[in-house]
Amino acid sequence: MRLRVALFGVAVLMSGSSTFAIPAPPARHRNSAAPPGHPSVRPNAGQLVSLYAFKGQPDGSSPQGGVVIDAAGNIFGTTQSGGSTNDGSVYELQPSGSTYTEQVILSYSVSDGDQPVATPAMDSAGDIFSIAPTGGKSDWGTVVKLQPTGKGKYRKAAFHAFDVTDGATPEGIIRAGSVFYATTYFGGASNAGTIVSIKGAHLKPTVLYSFGKNGSGFFPDWRLAPGSRGTYFGTTASAPASGSGTVFKFTPSQTPPVSTLFTFATASQGQIPNGVVPAKNGDLFGTTQQGGSTGLGVLYKLSAGKSGYTEQILHTFTGANGDGEYPRGTLVLVGNTLYGTTTGGGSMASGTIFQVQTSGNGYAVMYSFKNSSDGASPLGDLLLSNGALYGVSAAGGPGGGGVAWKFIP
Repeated sequence: MRLRVALFGVAVLMSGSSTFAIPAPPARHRNSAAPPGHPSVRPNAGQLVSLYAFKGQPDGSSPQGGVVIDAAGNIFGTTQSGGSTNDGSVYELQPSGSTYTEQVILSYSVSDGDQPVATPAMDSAGDIFSIAPTGGKSDWGTVVKLQPTGKGKYRKAAFHAFDVTDGATPEGIIRAGSVFYATTYFGGASNAGTIVSIKGAHLKPTVLYSFGKNGSGFFPDWRLAPGSRGTYFGTTASAPASGSGTVFKFTPSQTPPVSTLFTFATASQGQIPNGVVPAKNGDLFGTTQQGGSTGLGVLYKLSAGKSGYTEQILHTFTGANGDGEYPRGTLVLVGNTLYGTTTGGGSMASGTIFQVQTSGNGYAVMYSFKNSSDGASPLGDLLLSNGALYGVSAAGGPGGGGVAWKFIP
């Protein structure tokens, strides 16, 4: 297992006999101070349906990435632990009447990856691409292609282990036609993360951009979000001087391909941004895991102007009076309504689903997780499919290993 330790403000990564000094990643801590707030709380303002409760080894446990759904309605995702060796899994949920049956289509075993936490990607043939942030030959993470062989079975058709030069600790992967783009938290020229393209039979990554130079941020922490005209948007967990993160645009056809759009210069603006979602008018929406006046995270909008992007905070999470706290995931935009989740807060202190208008009006907690029946700590990206929001809870539920669910607003 790779170790990450902080020495005098510098993160040192050790794997085998190799040691690399990089800028220190931001600390992720919880702020217990939560002043009173008065969010609109709408109990049962929608229906949450538990699709599957994870039970732990040899089943999966602790799903933390979002899910993808194929044309037949099969749901695919990853779990950080569980599987036959307790190193994580890729799972499939197959619809069976009004319920779902689960099968583990890959049990990680360190050599082919460890502790996957990202949303998988899918190509037009139904192949599943999954990344793991650790494991592999050098313990810098892996990417694997799982190919269907018929009757619900899959085989490991391709595999690559990252080796720092082509990135380390992959965090997010998306499909862009015949190419996949992935972000890595570490590695690259400055050991501050990369964007890589992945294609070909051997899944060999090509570094398209190394973070930590030319004023860019450090440590890209989410998969990219597609925009218009071949552009993508992403975030970093840290930034020069401020250390609070950035929002950037990635345009593969340009040189350099990455430009920083906004830097979180103060803690009050938010800290450690999650992924962003672009609107048709060019505005960008997202949440931060920490920061704001409460330290519990903010929901924000970025709008472009003559002097660059400016931020409008649409909501500051309080963790009080039923409000959520510590969001960790990418929003979904439906018309003029944004939906998202928080890992904590709510009436049962187990996380929430919330909505807000793009104008900032109408913020409301739509659902509070109960832990015992529907899980706790919803993490990862939400997915909109056929009018329902699909997501996962990383803990709790009847099996104690988290829950996959859908929410019908």
